Amino acid sequence: MQPLNLTDAHRTKKGFDLDIIFTLQETRIMKNDGTIQYKNMLFQITKNRIYVKPKQSILIREHLDGSLSFWIDDIRLGYEQIDSRPMVIREEIKKIYKPRVASTANRKWNQQTFASATSTK
Repeated sequence: MQPLNLTDAHRTKKGFDLDIIFTLQETRIMKNDGTIQYKNMLFQITKNRIYVKPKQSILIREHLDGSLSFWIDDIRLGYEQIDSRPMVIREEIKKIYKPRVASTANRKWNQQTFASATSTK
């Protein structure tokens, strides 16, 4: 049986990136600690991290050769596989976020204001 139309309907691959077209693509959410989990593996973004914020979607492409690439919009992100989540040391947090302490003058003013407010009742 002959086809009805003998002209070739194939398109040329020119202008198409077949390495990106033939990938498995999934999105993952970036955790607060800068990590992403994919297929029981843990990854941390290392290059172009300034473009990614916690809880933002990241596109993971698994290529035919088994390699992975991480993307946010059209920006390719660098990554490395890590064994466990990074731990934040509590002492470092305390150094960064010191609680505000009222000055002596402010404390005296508050005590005087509170004393005068309670004595007028």
